[in-house]
Amino acid sequence: MGVCSFIFGFGFAFYWGWLLTCIYLVIFPLMMCLGGIMAATYSGGAVASNKAYAQSAGYAEQALQAVKVVHTYGNEKLEYNNYIKYLQRAKD
Repeated sequence: MGVCSFIFGFGFAFYWGWLLTCIYLVIFPLMMCLGGIMAATYSGGAVASNKAYAQSAGYAEQALQAVKVVHTYGNEKLEYNNYIKYLQRAKD
């Protein structure tokens, strides 16, 4: 359905405004290239961000599961600083 709409839309545009459609046909490949570059950039950043958030969540879960050991040795501040370090990686 989408492909048919695209083809008939071009046919309709050529019939009513052929000059504007010709200009669009010149610009269309450039728009496609820029859209592909933008999608690749976004997906790369999203993957890195999700990985960093997963690391920080895993670190927090590990510290919460071992809360007795962390409290016994007084490492709350160390665990907090390490968690913030992982979150900063995700933020960057």
